[in-house]
Amino acid sequence: SLLASISKWKADLLYELATIAMPGALAVQDAEALRPEVRAFLEAQQRAMEESPQPLAAQCERWLQSAISLSLRGLHQLSSLPSDMIGELQAQARALLARAYGDLGHIYASTGRFTKAMTHAKQGIELFNATKDAFQAAKLQLWLCRLQLRLAVPCCAGGEPLEEGMALLRGLSAATPAEDAGCAQVVAALQRALKALEAGAAEAPTEEDEDGDGVPRPPPSPSEAKEADAVLREGRGLLGRVLLRQALVRLARLKEPLCTVSRLCEADTALPAALALLRAPSPSNEEPAPTPKAGAGGPCPGVPEAAREAVDLLLQATCCFLDAGIVGPGGLAHACLAAVYLCGARQDVRSQRVALTHCQHSLEQLGDEDRAPGCGSVAAPLAAALQLVVRLFEAKALRRAGASSGGRGAPAWMGDARAADALCDLALDCCCSRRARRESEEGGEVGRRAEELLPLQAAGMPEAPTPGGAGACPGAGAGAGAGAGGS
Repeated sequence: SLLASISKWKADLLYELATIAMPGALAVQDAEALRPEVRAFLEAQQRAMEESPQPLAAQCERWLQSAISLSLRGLHQLSSLPSDMIGELQAQARALLARAYGDLGHIYASTGRFTKAMTHAKQGIELFNATKDAFQAAKLQLWLCRLQLRLAVPCCAGGEPLEEGMALLRGLSAATPAEDAGCAQVVAALQRALKALEAGAAEAPTEEDEDGDGVPRPPPSPSEAKEADAVLREGRGLLGRVLLRQALVRLARLKEPLCTVSRLCEADTALPAALALLRAPSPSNEEPAPTPKAGAGGPCPGVPEAAREAVDLLLQATCCFLDAGIVGPGGLAHACLAAVYLCGARQDVRSQRVALTHCQHSLEQLGDEDRAPGCGSVAAPLAAALQLVVRLFEAKALRRAGASSGGRGAPAWMGDARAADALCDLALDCCCSRRARRESEEGGEVGRRAEELLPLQAAGMPEAPTPGGAGACPGAGAGAGAGAGGS
């Protein structure tokens, strides 16, 4: 216990020094430069520990490596002691090991050493699995998957983080087989990590549980449980985005009009793509239905054989987004599903009802994105375009469904009437939003004019005459300013 405490104390000291030197070790533009007094302090500590002189960036990595080694030594020394003596010290050593390991990997990735960073992450996953720390192993696995995606998908290198926004949906038409293989590998790794996290959440350790080395693990604290839930949601969101990219890449390789569905993920092309889908010739009900492969029927009724894999990936993506509580990309996935059923399915009632269901889910989730824009993450222009697109899809599906959309005994023209009603509602909403936007702009102009007048009125200065203003009289004094302000 004493030796473990000494190792933990020295690891804490080295980690604090590495944290102070961290800004100098990160080769990024916005890295905070070390102040001269901080640099002098770190160099003095380096001399006091009688270490070989080297740049602070390399010394920071050495301190982190030493902190990792000392933490592991302390955990090994604690493994042979009774549980009632080591609980708090062991938890602190585990937390320090995780922080130091993560910071060292961050330095490797930030300085462009991606191969070393990936090797570091793989070794860390094995290390934390060996210590029965599934949570830290899953965190490293997620970080490793993001590194693999940045290397596999060139258009995602740099820019916004992969777990935010729609960075993974760029460059769909230029995807290569190597990118497909990299994404498939990431999907498999993410599914394994999420399965381990879910199993750990379902079977939370108690004071009587042991992790295989004879040392009982205490139950997780509320903060640890909250952090584990956040990592689980992050992993599900990343998995959903990768699955969504895989589906759209497969659709982009198909013939018209199915390849047009892949253009719904960008604000500039969403509306033109939707209009092209709506104008595409409708498939005939008299055409023979394609013979499905063994095991391909069921979840994709009426979908062309070439698009079945893409539809299956889209359905998996919607489940991931739903579990993660991410509404924006989920609305996009449902919009793509509705488009596939509209342009690729035969005009049977069942397929049109499925398309209407996906339209409703898409509108619900895109509406939630407007009310809570931090949850997910599609840009506001894309969300607005998708809402318009999905309502057009809804009107098309209502018209195709015909009288069956109005219930039993409805007249034959009921489908056309419901489609016309939906289009009129959409037109009214567009007019109201345009009017509200114009009034907001006019209100902003009035507010800016008032802000310009207030300092002049406070100083008793006359207002400058406005072009075409009948009451603007030079030299009118504060009274004229007050009158203009009142008007």
